[in-house]
Amino acid sequence: MRIAVWVLAFLIAAGGSAAAIASVGEAVGVIPEANLDSSGIVTVLHVGSDVEIGETVKTGPVGQVELIFTDGTKLVVGPGSSLIIEDYLFRSGGGVGKLAVNALSGTFRFFTGSMAKPSYEIETPSGTIGVRGTIFELFVNKFGNAIVTVLEGAVNLCVKGSDNCEAVSIETSQTCGAAFLALNARGFQNLSAIELADYFPYLENQEPLSQPFRVAWARDCFDDLVKGTAALPEPRNVSPN
Repeated sequence: MRIAVWVLAFLIAAGGSAAAIASVGEAVGVIPEANLDSSGIVTVLHVGSDVEIGETVKTGPVGQVELIFTDGTKLVVGPGSSLIIEDYLFRSGGGVGKLAVNALSGTFRFFTGSMAKPSYEIETPSGTIGVRGTIFELFVNKFGNAIVTVLEGAVNLCVKGSDNCEAVSIETSQTCGAAFLALNARGFQNLSAIELADYFPYLENQEPLSQPFRVAWARDCFDDLVKGTAALPEPRNVSPN
C-alpha cells in the first residue's frame, strides 16, 4: 500500500512539474473576447493564464491579449486575430533558443526578448519573418497576405515559394518603415488612412495597450504612413507552389 501511495504521489508531482515546464508565457492583459484553443479544447483567456506550445490564441472583434514569454518577448494579439505558438525553447543560462509562432490572421505587435535574434521566427500564410532586435507590427488579411511596419530594428521577409528575401532595416527610433509580404497584390493597393488604421490600430491609438506594450513614436509612424513619407513599396507577385 505504501508503495502504491508513493508511486501516486510521484506521478502527481511529476505531472505538476511537466505542466510547469510546458508553460512558455503568460497573458498579462486580456480584453474579452479572447480564447485559448488546446487540441480542440477551448478555454477563456484571462489575466494570469499560462500559454503553452501548440496552443492557439484567438480573439473576437474587440478582443485583445498581451503576452509575455519567459525570455521577455512581448506580443500583442489584436482584435479578430488568430495565432499558434508553434515552438519555444529558452535557456536562462544561455545557449540556443527558439520562439516560433504562426500568425494566421489579424493584427499583432511584437517586441523581441533576450534570446539571440535568429531565434525568432514568425510564420504567416504568405511567408516568414525573421527579426533582429525588433519592434514591429504585422497585419495578415483574409487572402493570407501580410503587411509589416517596422518601428525599430530590422526584419527579413521571405515569401513562400521564393528564395528571394527582402531586408527592411530601421536603425533609429522616432521613425518607421513598411513592406509587404504577399503572395499576390489583392487587398493592398491604394491604402487609405482608414485602411491603415484598420491594419495597424495600435499605431493610430495605443489606449487599449498597457504601458509596457506601447511605443512612444507609434503615432508619428502612422502619420508618416498616411502622408506617404514612410512609403509602402509595391507588393511582389509570387505564385504559390
